[in-house]
Amino acid sequence: MMILLCAGAVWSDLRWQKIENGYLAVFLLLGIPTRLLFVGADHGAAVSAGGVKGAFLPVQLSDAMTGLLLPILLLGLFWLLRMIGAGDVKLLSVLGWYMGKEILVCLWWTLLLAAMLSILILTDEGITAERWRYLKQYAGDCLKSGKRIPYRQPGFHRESLHMAVPVFLSVLLYAAGVYGK
Repeated sequence: MMILLCAGAVWSDLRWQKIENGYLAVFLLLGIPTRLLFVGADHGAAVSAGGVKGAFLPVQLSDAMTGLLLPILLLGLFWLLRMIGAGDVKLLSVLGWYMGKEILVCLWWTLLLAAMLSILILTDEGITAERWRYLKQYAGDCLKSGKRIPYRQPGFHRESLHMAVPVFLSVLLYAAGVYGK
């Protein structure tokens, strides 16, 4: 389900530079019964007292909620500065519902893959120095004005990295067993 979620998010992000809230909501709503009914004892505490095996304690729900909230808490500042899109943060949050605290590892892989892709894009386009100057100018403008200025410019730019792509690659690594349970 996570691969399908990310594949659709990549398509949407590349085509419209947006990941629709409704699309993410569908996967979150599908994730509630998935998380509560189909996740094995590896991901939740099984109750064996009273002959009830496979029932889940609130710790499982707590893990899902933690996974849902961690991307918002960790990436919120970057969203406020418009360095990452709200759809990307929400995509990671929905994935967090499925992955629980392992979303931290997914996020680490996502950021590593994003850095690698960014280096490839900047090198291929020959605009590394230009982007460092832009970052320096941006930081100076924010400090001088004392205001939150969006980092990303609207529209498609050759240096744009659609974060849904490294998120998708990270989920593929998870599905392949490179990390996680």
